[in-house]
Amino acid sequence: MRKNLCMNKLRASMVILLLILWNLLILSGCSKNNTASISTVNPFPVQEDSASASSHSGTKPVESGVSTPKASEVILPEKAEYSEQQIKAPAGRESVTSAVYKLKNTKLKKKKIAYLTFDDGPSRNNTLKNLDTLKKYGIKATFFVLPQKDVDDVYRRILEEGHAIGNHSYFHDYHQLYNLTDFEFMEDVLMAKNFIKEKFNYTTTLYRFPGGTMGRSKKLLESRNKILESEGYTVYDWDISDGDSDTSEMGSKVEVLVNNVLQGAWGRNSLIVLMHDSPAKTATTEALPKIIDGLVKRGFSFDLLTNKIKNDTDDEG
Repeated sequence: MRKNLCMNKLRASMVILLLILWNLLILSGCSKNNTASISTVNPFPVQEDSASASSHSGTKPVESGVSTPKASEVILPEKAEYSEQQIKAPAGRESVTSAVYKLKNTKLKKKKIAYLTFDDGPSRNNTLKNLDTLKKYGIKATFFVLPQKDVDDVYRRILEEGHAIGNHSYFHDYHQLYNLTDFEFMEDVLMAKNFIKEKFNYTTTLYRFPGGTMGRSKKLLESRNKILESEGYTVYDWDISDGDSDTSEMGSKVEVLVNNVLQGAWGRNSLIVLMHDSPAKTATTEALPKIIDGLVKRGFSFDLLTNKIKNDTDDEG
């Protein structure tokens, strides 16, 4: 009798255990169904590539089972000048009106500006052709001029078409210019300034040292800059040169000049380009359209050096 009683208790325990296991299985199935029914899909989920995900977690990324659009399926704005561009949703999904890129007045892409400058002109053969090219592209440039005879109409055209003129000294004699006393240097600056002012009623505030400031004595430049500042000048060197001042054969090869500028432009958002428009620089005149085309393809717009400080401030704002 005692043996039968024990067997009955064992059977009852097994029944209870089976009931508990059964209930757990039912609850587990409901939980999965509920999770699936309330899951939402981000219309534009961010998807890491497998290599990137593995590097973060150290394990192979787990597939969620939710398809995510490939980068090629999401169309982003192509040009910064677009004020508004809606992202197109992948096939089979509704467009999300809130997913709009507003590029106007934002800094998603820093503006790239090139300042084209020409030294030692003007000349009738090259400056006029360069002005034709600049007019064709709708670009303004800066001309650091010398006092030249019989080209008054060329000076006037530079100014009438909205370009800037800079002071490049009166005599342009390296040996003389950098061995002058401060007083003599000021005379040279004022002679060049007055030449432009008296003939064309234009006062320039830009100055470029012949040969640039690179390699000059710090003490000399300090004294010269004080003189220029007292006359309201801003001094500009350059970031890259087309190399047309090279006296070897390389300085007269069009493709070399173009490549010098375009290679020097890589990685820059702002650059001052040095070229020359004196009578002998015909290769630069021929290279100019190719230089402009190459810079445009790299995302550059163009401006005058007179606006450089303003543009730099806008970029920082």
